[in-house]
Amino acid sequence: MKASSSIKEMTGVDLFSLPAQPVEGENPVFVAARGSDLPALVYLAHRIRLSHSYDKLSSLSNSRTRLLPHQIEATHRVCSALRPRFLLADEVGLGKTIEAGLVMKELMLRKGYRRILVTTPATLTIQWQNEMRTRFNEEFLVMNRGNFNSVMAQAAKSESIRIITSIDFIKNEKYNEKILKMPWDMAVFDEAHRLRRDDNKITQGYQFADQIASRVDALLLLSATPFRGKLEELYYLIHLLDPHLLGPKHSFYNEYVIPSRNGESVEQLRTKLEKILIRRRKVEVGGFTRRIARTVRFDLSPEERAFYDATTEYVKREYNIAMSEKNRAVGFVMIVFQKLLDSSTRALLRALEKRKAMLEMRMHRTASFAERLVQEEDDFMDSLDSIEDEEYLVELAEELGGDDRSVLQKNLNDFRKEILTLSRLIQLGRRIRVDRKVVKLKEAVDQLRKKGHKKFIIFTQFRTTQEYLAEALEGYRVVQFHGSLNVKQKEDAIETFKRDDEVLICTEAGGEGRNLQFADILVNYDLPWSPLKIEQRIGRIHRFGQKNDCLILNFCTRDTVAERVIEVLEQKIRLFEESIGPSDMLLGTVEDDLRFSRSLMDFISGRIGKNDFDEGLEERVSRARDSYNLLNQLVAPRFVDFNLNDYYRYTRRERRLDNGLIEDLVLRFLKIVPEGRFRLERLREVELLPDDREQEIVRAEQAEQASRKGRRQIEERRETCTVYRLHDLHTEASEEATFDSDYALQNERLVFLAAGHPLIEQAIDYFMHHPERRTQLTVKRRRGLQPGLYLTWVIHYRSGLQFTDLAMSFRPAGGSDGLPDAEPAITILDRLPFEDDERLLPEMLAVHPAEIEACRKIVSEHALQRGQEVRRERNGLFRSEESKIEISFGKKIRQLEEKKDIERMRASQNPVPERKAVLTRTENELIKVRQEMQLQLSQLKAESRIEFDLELLQIYVVV
Repeated sequence: MKASSSIKEMTGVDLFSLPAQPVEGENPVFVAARGSDLPALVYLAHRIRLSHSYDKLSSLSNSRTRLLPHQIEATHRVCSALRPRFLLADEVGLGKTIEAGLVMKELMLRKGYRRILVTTPATLTIQWQNEMRTRFNEEFLVMNRGNFNSVMAQAAKSESIRIITSIDFIKNEKYNEKILKMPWDMAVFDEAHRLRRDDNKITQGYQFADQIASRVDALLLLSATPFRGKLEELYYLIHLLDPHLLGPKHSFYNEYVIPSRNGESVEQLRTKLEKILIRRRKVEVGGFTRRIARTVRFDLSPEERAFYDATTEYVKREYNIAMSEKNRAVGFVMIVFQKLLDSSTRALLRALEKRKAMLEMRMHRTASFAERLVQEEDDFMDSLDSIEDEEYLVELAEELGGDDRSVLQKNLNDFRKEILTLSRLIQLGRRIRVDRKVVKLKEAVDQLRKKGHKKFIIFTQFRTTQEYLAEALEGYRVVQFHGSLNVKQKEDAIETFKRDDEVLICTEAGGEGRNLQFADILVNYDLPWSPLKIEQRIGRIHRFGQKNDCLILNFCTRDTVAERVIEVLEQKIRLFEESIGPSDMLLGTVEDDLRFSRSLMDFISGRIGKNDFDEGLEERVSRARDSYNLLNQLVAPRFVDFNLNDYYRYTRRERRLDNGLIEDLVLRFLKIVPEGRFRLERLREVELLPDDREQEIVRAEQAEQASRKGRRQIEERRETCTVYRLHDLHTEASEEATFDSDYALQNERLVFLAAGHPLIEQAIDYFMHHPERRTQLTVKRRRGLQPGLYLTWVIHYRSGLQFTDLAMSFRPAGGSDGLPDAEPAITILDRLPFEDDERLLPEMLAVHPAEIEACRKIVSEHALQRGQEVRRERNGLFRSEESKIEISFGKKIRQLEEKKDIERMRASQNPVPERKAVLTRTENELIKVRQEMQLQLSQLKAESRIEFDLELLQIYVVV
């Protein structure tokens, strides 16, 4: 551009290397560049990257999720805290994963976090990856044994790395040592109650969490079950977040644990926990429709009963043998066979046939095979434990019908006996001509369809049963959803079901994180032996956004294990009774303590009696309810003091502006750099269909406008957005995309182009780091634009006030000796007024360095005032943190001083070397604790100071 040149070339001075002064700018200057000039695009890129402030959340316009009041309130609270380290303890179904995603996204935008580690249960890693990708445009790598070295190599080379891994994997010292050596900005632990520690035992997971907690700035723990009634467990969990909040362990025990055991109040402890523990219950949040559960019971035919009973006897016998020989793998297979019994005849027959074929093949090579397996036994079990996809694990057992280790316990006679048994069972199964369960399913679906229901979701644990049901439901439009589908196939399946099909048949993969509230009928064709998994299934339709009551049909045959499972869930755990479902505090504790599947199988096989099973279950349910009640006492959930519609109205313009600015910047970037990785092709304009919240906001705005203008009717506002075809030249993928967050939420098939997407980041980085970004322009005066010097500044705040601002200073033209008489002033503009190409002049007017210095000083003074305001706003946080450190260390110092006095007395009475050594160690420990307290107080004081750097971005001379 002719009107631009290097400032250093024009003035002979590198103005951008001038020493910085302590300054802080005004709020970001919001602009809407419409021209094609590079300086305006550079400013626009900065504006987008720095578009946050501390009273609004920029993640609102950069996330594809239907946000709820408690989620925004929690995100605002965490991100505005002095230390973003919290325990999110919302009940199941209230979106803890979404809250964590919002917090991560906001801290990325505010603090520039680049290295984030998320640790989850193994079965949830892919779900987390999908949630972060589809909802927040953030790409996380799933790390496991198979790709550990390659991911670590990538992390070592990159300044930005986001990893999801499982706690079972990372707790292994072989792997976590390398993880701990790397710098991390933030760590997140899902299902954090698995990081157990009490006074007697410390788990490997807790050890890893304790080590990484001291290395990160931000830490999130997610768990609705933070403890099992033991306050010691809660103490150690809170210690990860804040070692000082609850003081030393000895003091905590005396102040809280002993009094609570004596029935005394925990009010004081609750007051402390409220500072870093956020908990919402469904009863406070509200917004749930009813859930109505019905059990569909029916009798087996004589052929089905004979097959069922004979197979049950076989499973009992083999399970008991496996347990007596401590063969966990065969025991697992028998549990799967028992579940297959209650799923479908076809699935069970296929598994029995495969097991028979396997045994026939292996009985001929038992000796040599056994010798090899003895050497590989440990490796096999390690690989079995490392499988992260539970659906795959079930399919593995179904496919193999057993495992190779079983041959170690078998001789030829054993093989022959089991093969004969399997042959007899297969014959019984093949005699069945009518499947009573499928008949009942068809009857139920037909009746419900006649009553007007259009969408049915059927859950089964097994792929074979899934395929069988898809064949059996002829006359219906059916789509299948399972874990073997790739990401695009899964999205296509859900979209097809939502748009066209009537029946969605899901395996357990459909129970994780899917939003299916457009349907209100759910059929549990077979039931997993896991209360939590059933609750997850129900949660797919019984969630926020569901407008109808939900009907849950549980299928079971009389006098079978399935009926016993239903009785336990209904009568003992009362899973289906409450309109909003039981707390996962209860479900998680019951399942974790009881190991539900193993205990149930022990009962089925006769290893334990009915009374023992019932008593054990009742004891654990009672303990779980006590833990749930104690948690509610410790963390009294507040009603959400937050009006989401008001907040949306307050931020609506900024959110729309952000989306529009990003779209504008990217389109211009693609014109300037057409040879990049991405291309956009405009497809169509679509009218935005507001959801319920947007309609309410629009109605409120229209009513307010009508009141002002004295009119009763106002035209309904119509808004549109553009749908593009996004071409990725690297992967050769082609997908539809949009920049609008509302339309992206309504159409999850679309790629959402927002902060975090590679195209957006590429465009912003291109302009923010352009070699000619620091330029001077001469602009012809226009109406409303005064002659003079306009400077744009980027202000980087450091220490405890880590954020960045944009500001513009104005110095009027005039004065003598090249220096104006008037003092410069700070001007905050709605838009950058220097984007009209016709107004750009070719003259290269020199700017005296003294003018720059004068502007810099006034910007510094103004920014200093702004910094002091922010400092005053946060004074309470710093004072509270200082007091907490002093109290915590004070208790520890008093304990050590008492110990020192005792040891000194003992040493004087018995001056042996051992006594003197104990006294010396105590004195040294006391010195160390005092030094640590002073160090932390000094660090806190340093964080409270106002420190920043100034970057002069652009110079505009208006003549």
